[in-house]
Amino acid sequence: MLEGRVSFLTDGTWHEAGLGAAAFMPKNSVHGTRMQLLVTACEIHNGAAPQTDPTLGVCLDADRLDLGRVGITPDPARLSTSTARDIATRLAWHELDS
Repeated sequence: MLEGRVSFLTDGTWHEAGLGAAAFMPKNSVHGTRMQLLVTACEIHNGAAPQTDPTLGVCLDADRLDLGRVGITPDPARLSTSTARDIATRLAWHELDS
């Protein structure tokens, strides 16, 4: 994520942060399906629809539930898991702190 964060810090936007992270990852650190899921999560994290794959869904939900750090309230309809949708619907951000 370093590459994406540098992009954000220099121009104030998150454009292609996921693609930068996917390119930045050492390709030999995780293998096979696990690596492909990680790369896919990074590639689609900006604007992807809710996911049915639990690994991708949790990854995207974790990122989206943290959008409050930049003043954005996540839309429950854009979240993949019932737990994340419940937290967002109830605006229960405090539950994420523990």
